[in-house]
Amino acid sequence: MFITAFLIIFTIESGIILLYLASLVYRRKHILGQSYFWIILFLMGLICITIGLYNTKEVFPTFLPDPVLSFLMFFMIFLGHLVTTFWFLFCLRYSGRTMYLTKHILTFLLAYTVIGNLVFQAIVQYGMSSGYPVIDTMLWFIGYSAFIKCPILFLWGIGLLILTYRTISEKFRHQVIVLVGGACLVVLMVTFFDSGILPSINPVGMQFAITGYIFAYGILYYDLLTFSPVFREKFFGVVESGLIVLNKNIQILDMNSSAEGLLHVQLKDVFGKKPSETDIPDEFREIFCQPEKILTSSHVCVPGHEEVRWYNVSMQHDRNDLGNEEVFLLIVTDITHNITLEKEISKAHEELVAEREKKKREWMYREFFRSHRDAILIISNGLVIDCNPVAEQLFGKNREEIIGNNPVILSAPSGGSVDIVPDKLHYLISKAASGELVDFPWVFLSRGREIETEVRLNRLTFHNQFLVEMSIRDMSGVYETQLKIQTENEDLKNILAREMDLWSQVERILHTNPLVVAGDEEHEVKDLVEMARQNLQPVIESSGDTSQEVLIPIPGPIVS
Repeated sequence: MFITAFLIIFTIESGIILLYLASLVYRRKHILGQSYFWIILFLMGLICITIGLYNTKEVFPTFLPDPVLSFLMFFMIFLGHLVTTFWFLFCLRYSGRTMYLTKHILTFLLAYTVIGNLVFQAIVQYGMSSGYPVIDTMLWFIGYSAFIKCPILFLWGIGLLILTYRTISEKFRHQVIVLVGGACLVVLMVTFFDSGILPSINPVGMQFAITGYIFAYGILYYDLLTFSPVFREKFFGVVESGLIVLNKNIQILDMNSSAEGLLHVQLKDVFGKKPSETDIPDEFREIFCQPEKILTSSHVCVPGHEEVRWYNVSMQHDRNDLGNEEVFLLIVTDITHNITLEKEISKAHEELVAEREKKKREWMYREFFRSHRDAILIISNGLVIDCNPVAEQLFGKNREEIIGNNPVILSAPSGGSVDIVPDKLHYLISKAASGELVDFPWVFLSRGREIETEVRLNRLTFHNQFLVEMSIRDMSGVYETQLKIQTENEDLKNILAREMDLWSQVERILHTNPLVVAGDEEHEVKDLVEMARQNLQPVIESSGDTSQEVLIPIPGPIVS
């Protein structure tokens, strides 16, 4: 009697503890796998409390009436069927087979569990029958298939966990051991208690209580489900970056498939080894051997057969992720595309700056082109493609009339015919196009009259095309001025010649009358000097420079 009472209290207390654990897991239900595990703990807690209350009839037969005991038995069996279903769903998610957790499958399993359990208990516990063999047979099949489904789903879930154990990292295998061990203990204890050793009480509560304590131990001491392989599969397997886990001894503990592809190694070949002991490329090996020296990130250049690949290696240092063991998480990201893109952006920026400078130079040249005092023609392939406003004024034509013509057309004809204009202009333009600087005089036509000019030909480069700049300076005014100056110089020579003649007359007079210096002769000399001054005055006025005075030598006293 004492043992029975102890087991009843133990079962009820275990149920309360399992409900508390279910609340703790519920707070972390966002972690993959725990969304079903808290339901399992919750159902196990209810089962333990229900069975504990049901077993009180062994100590206090009159404590609960028969209808209540019947309901407790019905509720216990119903919860047991739900546990097996949610256990299977949990194993599917924990093993990474979430593709099977569709709405249709979930709805079918839950509906089949609930309806099948109700039919099963109605047939077995209460012997209900419709009176129709066909309907009874169908109900019998639904009920007993739902009953058989329970051990099948339970064992199937254990098998999924065993398969998961073979594919996950060493650091996660203790979780699978706890889960599989707890589930297998249920099977062993069912076999043990069903053997009749403790016939006086219902053994189901003990089974779930002990299994719940095993799960609790795993949650408290082994971080059960805190770092599940589901997360590893969802994160390690999907992320494009290479992830490598090293312990404090710089031994490789884990890596994802992306890292295997980047490093050209397999996890099974490098597990437990140091990077220096593996076939990891030399460019990575030095960094991996000293991960603590990675402050933020480091770039690695790996030459390839076809192209150079660039990788960024960053490190996260954690002391609490896997138990309390110190680990290094190395993240290797292929940044070749980023580097290439940065180079392209930099090149595009340089081209943009160059284009802006080019546009600026073109604008400055355009302003110089428009404001230059000389007429300018731009020639390409022997034809004028542009001209400035001074050229329009020089030739008496608008821009549209000048562009598209051969500059020979604008030249003055030789002998009255354009056809016989020398090919000299074409030749000179071709010399300028080859890079020479050419200066020469040329005669153009403007409003029906000839104008003499000085022409300079210079080669320009525009959009990888060679052009010829023809700078034309009107020299007509210059030549007229030169002619005027030449004429005035001739006049000045004549004046000076007359002046010399006058002074010769003075000298002749002095020689003729050497002893007489007075009277009318002195006045005659003064008249001659004044006449010389009047002759020079036009030269002074024509020079335009009145700031300087022309001095005429006045003879001093004449002595014999």
